[in-house]
Amino acid sequence: MSEDLKKVILVPWDFSENSEKALAHAYQLAQMVGDNVMLVHLIKRPRFLIGNGAKSKLHALEQEAHEKLRGEAERLSKQLAAKREELRISLEEEAYQSRQVYEVTILPYVLTYRNLSKDLAKFYSQMGVNLVVATATYQLENKKSINLVEALRKVESERLTTVPFILVKEFPTHRYYTDVVLPLDSSKNFKESIRWVAFLSSYYHCNVNIIKAPALNASMKQGITSNTYFTKKVLDASNVVYGIKNADRNSDFLSEIEKFVKEIDADMVLVMADRINRIFPRGEITIDVPVMLINPLAKRKQYFY
Repeated sequence: MSEDLKKVILVPWDFSENSEKALAHAYQLAQMVGDNVMLVHLIKRPRFLIGNGAKSKLHALEQEAHEKLRGEAERLSKQLAAKREELRISLEEEAYQSRQVYEVTILPYVLTYRNLSKDLAKFYSQMGVNLVVATATYQLENKKSINLVEALRKVESERLTTVPFILVKEFPTHRYYTDVVLPLDSSKNFKESIRWVAFLSSYYHCNVNIIKAPALNASMKQGITSNTYFTKKVLDASNVVYGIKNADRNSDFLSEIEKFVKEIDADMVLVMADRINRIFPRGEITIDVPVMLINPLAKRKQYFY
């Protein structure tokens, strides 16, 4: 694949172990589809830059970060390329013809921002970003931290972009993503979002494991039945491998999702960004496996194409 045509998976990079966890997942996905990975170091631009001294200080900070980041990108490229080669050989020995391993370039970039959500949205478009992989927090130079969950969700909620993002807590436990879990409820937006799921499943070669919320009343039953029918129709048309499980109505839905994830040893959970507070109380993600948050506005804009 031509470098000019490659899409980019963005990883916010603060030189921490958490950043390396996010990179491990991003690289694992990138090598299966031929994307590149971009390490993006964030620097908060002061509200006022008065005088040459302040401007010089910011420029020096940017230069220092760029040099450090470039060194990290070179180190990690060698380290992960060796693991990628091991995987390629392993797949060949197993005669696993359905998966191909691509070369991945790790790119460094320092982003100086004023408004993080708006500047990230512009950056996505300029750099061909099709996915963001991150942990919950990002450590700034001044020891303050950014809540990346809130920052990335703000990009989504303000309808600035449709780029999905994955939140991770730990290093990958498998060599590649195989099974993802999709909670299905009575939400009217679910139909608008299922095309995303079909595309992502095909793009990353994953099976979709659907868990249906219990219908606690007639309205919920109607919505879940309608969403199930539409989901089957879309996934069948896209030749996606999927299965459907009914959640126990005597247990809360989140507990059923967590149990299902463990039963099938899933690699990821897919959740609509506008439903996160309904799936996870108070919006706090308690599942240990990665969670991909998808913007339901797929009809308006699609960065994967």
